[in-house]
Amino acid sequence: MNKNRKKLRIGVCGVGSIGFRHARLLSQRNDVDLCLSDTTRDHLKAAGLLPNVSGSTESFDELLGSGLDGLIIATPDQFHVPQAEAACRKKIAVLIEKPIAETASQGERLRHCATGAHILVGYPLRYNSIFLKGKEILDAGSIGRPVSFHVMLGAYNTLLAAKNRFDAADRNKLFVDYSHEWDYINWFLGKVRRVAAVAHQSGDLERTQDPNVIDGVLELESGLSGTAHLDYVQAPGNRAFTVIGDKGTMVIDAVKGLVSVQIYQEDFDRVYRVVESFDLMLQRQHDHFIEVIRGTAEPKVTVADGVNALRVADAMLAACENGTWVEV
Repeated sequence: MNKNRKKLRIGVCGVGSIGFRHARLLSQRNDVDLCLSDTTRDHLKAAGLLPNVSGSTESFDELLGSGLDGLIIATPDQFHVPQAEAACRKKIAVLIEKPIAETASQGERLRHCATGAHILVGYPLRYNSIFLKGKEILDAGSIGRPVSFHVMLGAYNTLLAAKNRFDAADRNKLFVDYSHEWDYINWFLGKVRRVAAVAHQSGDLERTQDPNVIDGVLELESGLSGTAHLDYVQAPGNRAFTVIGDKGTMVIDAVKGLVSVQIYQEDFDRVYRVVESFDLMLQRQHDHFIEVIRGTAEPKVTVADGVNALRVADAMLAACENGTWVEV
C-alpha cells in the first residue's frame, strides 16, 4: 500500500442501504479507486454498475487482500468487530459504521487493535452543518450554562429503507441503531452517568420492531439532566435536539434545517437556516477519512466515542428491563 499515491484504494464491505450510499459517493471522487464486497449478489450487482469500481467480490477476505488503503465497514452489526480487527492487523485505516459493535463489551475489543491503526467511527452528525452550527452557538455561551436538554428522534422510514438489517424477530434494535443520539449528547454536553427508561411496542404500522418507542431520563457526569424520546413510528421523520440554558434555549431541527435561539432577555428569536443533505454530510466524513488514511489527520470520532455511545445504549436497555436507574 502507498498512501501517498494520487488515488487511494478504498473498499466498502456491505453495500446495502448505507453501504451503497458510501459506494455511490466514493465512486464520484477522482482520488479513489473503489472495491466492493457483499454476500448478497443483488446488492453487489447493483453497486458494481457505479463508476470507478475496480473490483467486487462476495468474499471479505478477498477484499481485504486486494491492497486496500482504507476500508468502510457497513455490514450488519455482528460483523463489525471481527472485520475491523482483521483490517487493523493489516494496518488498513477503517471507517466503521455505527454502532461499532452489538454491545459495549464487544466494542472494547477494538480499543486494543486501534493501537497502531486508525479507526474512524461513522457518526455523520459530527459533520452535519446544522449540528455544527448548534455546537458553535453552545460553545460561544449564547444560551449560558446548560441546565437541561431533550432529544427527539422519529424514524419509521428507517424500517422502510433497510434492505437486510431488520427482521420481525429482532428485538431492541432502536437502542443501538440510533446511538447517534447518545453520541451527540456526549459531544455537546459530556458523558452520561446513569439512565432510567421505559420502552414498548405500539401502533398499527406495516413494519415494526420490538420496542418501537423508547423514553428515557439521562443524568450526566456534570450533574446536568435531560430526557430522550426515540421511535420507529414518525414519518417522514423527526430529529431535534433542545438545550436549555440559564440565559436562553437552543433548538436544533435537523429535518427543517433550522437552529433557533431564544435569549430570555430578548423579545425575538434568532433563527439560523442551514442547507444540509445526507450526501453532503457523508462527503465531509469521506473527506476526513481520506485525511486519516493519508496520515494528515487523526480520527475526529474515535473508538472510545463509539464505546461511550454503546454504553448508554446498553444502560438504556438494562433500565427498561430492570425498571431501575442504571449506571453507565
